[in-house]
Amino acid sequence: YADIVCIGGASYGGYATMAGLVYTPELYRCGINAIGVTDQIQILENFANRASIRQSWDEEPLLEWGDISTEEGKAYAVSTSPVNYVKNIQAPLLVLQGSNDYIVEAYHAEDLISELKDKGKTYEAMFQQYEGHCVTYCGEKATLEYLEIQEDFINKYLKN
Repeated sequence: YADIVCIGGASYGGYATMAGLVYTPELYRCGINAIGVTDQIQILENFANRASIRQSWDEEPLLEWGDISTEEGKAYAVSTSPVNYVKNIQAPLLVLQGSNDYIVEAYHAEDLISELKDKGKTYEAMFQQYEGHCVTYCGEKATLEYLEIQEDFINKYLKN
């Protein structure tokens, strides 16, 4: 199915997209990472300050993604960080990011793009200047821009 599958998602779905592209790269013809975590160490550092007041995320990330205060937890976080395995990516990638995202901050996309450039990978990227952690539930103009760039990307890499 690699000739017909484009994996994509936002937030955790963006992380899942990246995991798919780096751990099972032969399965995908293209990928779309919108506001996705690429570095577990960076997201886990001071994570509770990014969480909503209605959520008690102080311990949840430690259980799911590793306690980076321990050597074992830090090693696990490094091993599950897609940014460390960009060399494995075979498919073109679209990176979408809100410049004002305080949940998955822009450095996730910036570091990913730096690695993509360094490894000579095919990618496109768009940063929404005024948007945060959103893809289609933000301002109307931003939503249309996100949808248009995704449609163009899919037409370019999946439909031919």
